[in-house]
Amino acid sequence: MDGFYSLFFLWSVWIYTTFILSRQNRLRFRIAFLSLLLLIVYPFSISLFSIPIQLSSILLLIICYFYFSKLKFWKKVYMFLAIFIIMIGYSGFLLLELYDPVWIFMDRKFLFGFVLFLLAQLLYPRSLSSQILCAFTGTIHGEIIYSLILKKWGFPYIIGDRSCLDICALAIFFLLSWFMINKMITSITLKNNVLKENKAKLLK
Repeated sequence: MDGFYSLFFLWSVWIYTTFILSRQNRLRFRIAFLSLLLLIVYPFSISLFSIPIQLSSILLLIICYFYFSKLKFWKKVYMFLAIFIIMIGYSGFLLLELYDPVWIFMDRKFLFGFVLFLLAQLLYPRSLSSQILCAFTGTIHGEIIYSLILKKWGFPYIIGDRSCLDICALAIFFLLSWFMINKMITSITLKNNVLKENKAKLLK
């Protein structure tokens, strides 16, 4: 069912930030408010230039543009290239799926989400926020290209629809999971190094 993963992700984020995350965290209110707002507008879509667009995708894209505008010049250039790469890759995958769906050997949402995860990791191996920014922005722009191509053939297509949001939710879930795993490994490594240093001091 389209929308299951994205709705589950949004509800999970809202519950975590509202009831579990520390109130001292500066991002707590922003993330909770955004997730709740996205849940409210989730069922709706609007038409821009006779092209239907999911309202929640527009809101997220505006936020991405806002953070993109705050980057320094050379970081903007690199981010633009990263978004362009993901845009071309995502729209290319959609066109390949349209022409030859046989190559989809597993659930397309997991496959597309994993590909987005890999691309974001390759382009931004250290910055989680940059990974999410380029992955989502590139995906929505890829949706725009795909929609314009289908429009020439007379096929209606909603940009950033529930299926697309599911893919983005899975990609962000993979990115967050990988980030937490790396954080745990780093923490364990640091603790082991401290223990080794303490043992070495005791032996001396």
